[in-house]
Amino acid sequence: MKKISIWLLCAVALAGCGKDIDTTLVKGEIKGLTSDTIYLYGVGGLYERTDTIIADKGKFSCTLKPDTTSVVALLYNHQTVYPLFLEKGNTITIKGTAGEALEVDGNSMNEEFTAFQQELTGLGAPSEKVMEGKAEEYILAHPSSFVSIYLLDTYFVQKEEPDYAKIKMLMDPMTGLLQDAPYVQNLKKLIEQIENIGLEKPIPYFSLPNLKGERISRVDKFNNKYLIIYFWASWCDECQNDFAALRQVNRTYASEAKKVKPKKANETPAPEKKGLGLIGISLDIDKEAWKEAVKKDTLSWEQVYEKQGLNSELVKQFSILKVPTTFLVSPEGRILRRDISADSLSRVLTEFPIEKKR
Repeated sequence: MKKISIWLLCAVALAGCGKDIDTTLVKGEIKGLTSDTIYLYGVGGLYERTDTIIADKGKFSCTLKPDTTSVVALLYNHQTVYPLFLEKGNTITIKGTAGEALEVDGNSMNEEFTAFQQELTGLGAPSEKVMEGKAEEYILAHPSSFVSIYLLDTYFVQKEEPDYAKIKMLMDPMTGLLQDAPYVQNLKKLIEQIENIGLEKPIPYFSLPNLKGERISRVDKFNNKYLIIYFWASWCDECQNDFAALRQVNRTYASEAKKVKPKKANETPAPEKKGLGLIGISLDIDKEAWKEAVKKDTLSWEQVYEKQGLNSELVKQFSILKVPTTFLVSPEGRILRRDISADSLSRVLTEFPIEKKR
């Protein structure tokens, strides 16, 4: 299972495209297609369909029936996703080459997004900061455009550690049309949840059984230590990829703090180093699948089990929106980081006085 974005792919029904369905025509040519099947997925809760298009030598045509202004994701070559913005009565024309930015027209939103992509292309290899700056300029200048929602998600929400204060700042000027969109409504709820368990907030209390049936809590086992809390499940593909990085962290850092030598007179004391604990919280419904995964993947650090899975009260208290989700907690039980990728974990840990094994 991949990370779940709140820019949800609403694949509700699968239907072939045909000319008997009217209102919005999508046609075009994408050179270099490696597959003749193209998909259109509704995104953001605005178009609850999944349509298929069969291309002939890169050319295709399909008639859709959006109920309102909608955003769909054009998926081709099995992995390339490109947004389209639909309104009733449009004829959307798509031109371009697979692997490159497409040229899309048919309404102002598609034309503005095309211009935005062309501007980025003209910058050569812009940095992430530059691209975010361009996206912010567009969003603030177009408070009624659904392109703004797409750019908000792409450049600000789908970051490793989103700046929710910046996201709120960019959402606030949006007009009522966008404020009422399902995506924005869901994002507001997300931010409210995150603020309840944001940085420097105390983590919720938990006491969960480990493989031996013992109840494990932070206070009982990890008091006065830094703690990594890793929410995962046996069915999560990305979790499998993270385990190597977690094993490395477990090998590198000491579980106990090193005793500090007395300081000499007039010597500036170094920050006291603390030990590091690591705990995996499984959100499996199938307890045996959890046990088998722990054994198969050699997860030697503390492992506990939340039998209610994603529907548990603990998931709500921690505002878990996806698996995996990683927290770094201070020795006092306050959140220092959340949503850390496994690849970044070793780097993040160097920012804190944590004792390494010798």
